[in-house]
Amino acid sequence: MVAVTVDRFVKRYGSVEVVHDISFDIAEGEFLVLVGPSGCGKSTILRMVAGLEDISGGELRVHGTRVNELTPKERQVAMVFQDYALYPHMSVEQNIGFSLELARVPKPERQEQVKRVADILQIGHLLHRRPRELSGGQRQRVAIGRAMVRKPQLFLFDEPLSNLDAKLRAEMRVQLKRLHRTLKTTSMYVTHDQLEAMTLADRIICLLDGHIAQMGTPRELFDRPANVFVAEFIGSPTMNILSTTASTVGHAPVFVLEGGGRITLPKGAALSHVSNGDVVLAGMRPEHLSDTPSASATARIEGIIDMLEPLGSDILVTMKAGHASLTARCIDRDQFRVGEALTLHLDPDRLHLFDAKTQMRLE
Repeated sequence: MVAVTVDRFVKRYGSVEVVHDISFDIAEGEFLVLVGPSGCGKSTILRMVAGLEDISGGELRVHGTRVNELTPKERQVAMVFQDYALYPHMSVEQNIGFSLELARVPKPERQEQVKRVADILQIGHLLHRRPRELSGGQRQRVAIGRAMVRKPQLFLFDEPLSNLDAKLRAEMRVQLKRLHRTLKTTSMYVTHDQLEAMTLADRIICLLDGHIAQMGTPRELFDRPANVFVAEFIGSPTMNILSTTASTVGHAPVFVLEGGGRITLPKGAALSHVSNGDVVLAGMRPEHLSDTPSASATARIEGIIDMLEPLGSDILVTMKAGHASLTARCIDRDQFRVGEALTLHLDPDRLHLFDAKTQMRLE
């Protein structure tokens, strides 16, 4: 069942259009993430849904009812902000229960609801503290609790973890995922962090310059990026994108790199939509490249090791192949040396090809 419909959203500031004809649905209970670089329009779209920004064009429907003209309160949405937006002079209990107090909910019922929410978020022992006495993660949970207690139809999150350090962000991602699994409330989440998007989302919308670059599950965006932007934005380390010229050597397809390097595929490999002499962009994820051949990894690239970045059990190996540079994520067995020759192996099914002009995916 569709809970929210964004139909041909447009946002203009004067004569400048920043959101261009955006349409998507959010299913009941779905966790949808908008991801993209700064300035792509993701927070603007969220604020349009919340009622904090006017909708210049298009329609917003919640459970089939148009809500463009309704106030944020009337839309039955609850928003969690990047900066927490807690009242510093109020206790945790008062912050969480403030909306209930405004709604004149009787005090015993209000206290019961606040306690229920605080117990779910594991902050029941903090109810009498002020925001200044809390850590960043605790403040964010209070902000989430304040949204939860209203029992909204839609949760909106505007980069809620961006002010936290790496360890707290990881902890809060787990908390948010567990919370959504418990409450099953329809949620819309904005972030510029692709790791947050991949770990939290049921479905991702990747935005670029106010347009949808691709929409799908995290696995779909990772395995079959629709264009070079999504290929490079999703995944860490970023996908290697190399300019190549398609050719054939002894019945084996070859993609020739600038400076003489080449990606050699197994003999007889079929490449639709690519002919000899075509200039194409070849994409390879670092984790799909290996220094060890296997039954499936039958494509290969030869080069010279240029840089090593140890990560503990793994190591990032940057290799020069002709004039091109590419990175592989390998198991670190202390086998690599800068300046030595290296052959990297790849499953041909893991090779992504993009049109050099349009930068769109080639099947």
